[in-house]
Amino acid sequence: MISDKVKYEERHVFYCDILGFSKDTTSDYFEPSKCLKMFHQLDRIITEAKKEVACPDSSHYVVNSEVIYCSDSITFTTPATNVDAIWLCETAAKIQNLISLFGFISRGSIVTGKIYHSDNTIFGPALVHAVELDKTGAPPAIQVSEKTLGIFMDSNNPSDEEIARVRKQQLIFEDNQKSYIDPYWRLKFFADGKLDKTSIRVIDNWRTVIETGLKNKDPNIISKYDWLAKRFCLAFSNKKNSILPIEVRLTGVAGQVSVIYK
Repeated sequence: MISDKVKYEERHVFYCDILGFSKDTTSDYFEPSKCLKMFHQLDRIITEAKKEVACPDSSHYVVNSEVIYCSDSITFTTPATNVDAIWLCETAAKIQNLISLFGFISRGSIVTGKIYHSDNTIFGPALVHAVELDKTGAPPAIQVSEKTLGIFMDSNNPSDEEIARVRKQQLIFEDNQKSYIDPYWRLKFFADGKLDKTSIRVIDNWRTVIETGLKNKDPNIISKYDWLAKRFCLAFSNKKNSILPIEVRLTGVAGQVSVIYK
């Protein structure tokens, strides 16, 4: 319902495109049940926002998020607090991994600014900013704005500062002076040890998604998966595990050559 008292609020905004989803829905092989299953699982992830999360000062805080699905895009917002920023970045990472399990990759952004969001009605400068960051040519990842990252790192004491520092190390990586959610955020910390069955399954799934994408004939699509392949190898290759680097065969003027991403 649209509120009678329309006014902007300062909120974090997560905007995400599911790449390839629109084309898939027009295919003769499209499975609506697969689509519904994916959105049901997205609901499960976001419903966790209604639960209390522990704060550094041992209190509890309920993340108050609002979400909209529209075909291949996901938008949801939270209050512009430090706890919400950390929760939102972790949730974005979980969404990236969930979407990959259904064969899709994603691209989007997390920003902070003025917005009106009530149920299915949303508008404002922050949404415009989020969509602008999710532009054609950007890598298939979730970019985090400097303002949001600043709130993410905002700390009142040394204990809070250390928690924010560790969470940033886990969730965020830098590429070309921009900050992104690491799609392999949880998995990379187990790369030097013995991987459990769940981690191996998720890593194998990422490999399948990337290697399938690299076989596409469209150079613009290949470039997206090329970026993910390099991130994959940076996270997992040359470490104490049995994960092999991603290899793809390319055909060029010199004939067919093998390229190994390391």
